[in-house]
Amino acid sequence: MHALEQTIAPGGSVTMALPPGAAAVRQIGIHLRRGEEHQPNAALHSTVISAEFDGEQTVWCPMGDFFGAGPGLSFVHSWYRTVSVYRQMVCRWVMPYAKSATLTFHNFSDQPLTVQAEVMTSEWAWDDRSMHFHANWKFEAGIPCPPLRDWNFIETRGRGVYVGDTLAIFNPIASWYGEGTEKIWVDAEGFPTHMGTGNEDYYNFSWAPRATFNLPFASHVRSDEIRTQGHNVLTRTRNLDGIPFRQRLRMDVEVNTWKPSELDYAATTYWYALPGATSNVSPVPAAAARAVPCIPLGQA
Repeated sequence: MHALEQTIAPGGSVTMALPPGAAAVRQIGIHLRRGEEHQPNAALHSTVISAEFDGEQTVWCPMGDFFGAGPGLSFVHSWYRTVSVYRQMVCRWVMPYAKSATLTFHNFSDQPLTVQAEVMTSEWAWDDRSMHFHANWKFEAGIPCPPLRDWNFIETRGRGVYVGDTLAIFNPIASWYGEGTEKIWVDAEGFPTHMGTGNEDYYNFSWAPRATFNLPFASHVRSDEIRTQGHNVLTRTRNLDGIPFRQRLRMDVEVNTWKPSELDYAATTYWYALPGATSNVSPVPAAAARAVPCIPLGQA
């Protein structure tokens, strides 16, 4: 077990070096403390975890999204991730590396933040089939609908396997947001390899809207209002149905609402790949520092 407890000044960061490899991260446990204890949404959104494995940055994600909770302290209890009401966050993704690994915690807020981290590692037999773990976060505010459009989660380059995603949506109106179709392209195929029937089916609950739930491989962890106004967070891991790719993988979701709206989308994608893989998603500190929206009192 490797531990860190440190206060990070506004705009600062702290890096935690892990034992030299070959090794693998087996579990990461995080507890955050900030002056504004009544604002967990802001703390989890503006605190970013990043990771480098063998000199490649493969993880950059706001803390809440990384653990599947989105921009707040939503209860998560799934195969790979747990978030408790006591602000304890745990992930169990296996993250191998051949030589070196670091975790870095960034504070993009205007207040000091204390991070407590506990990381479990073990030996790993690194070979030519071993892959690095990736977690990428993409954000866009005010997506208008109509018109219908395909919103890209990620496009990867390299050889690997896609293992899950978290979608955090802010919906300003009391009407269902998720009628759009998910589309996944693998390698050089011109037509989607997979085409679905809507957010509710992809995230395993169907017939929207529905109450929140936690299952091992798919969860609906947050829904502020039964008509889906406010924040909604859905997450899925592909424990039994990972998608292997040899050259590239692209995933889009169609933005399709029942009534005209302007949505905020934040997608976290989880995947493994051989060293040297890349994606079209880059770190966006300004989006992590952005205030978390809310529905004004009296409008919900």
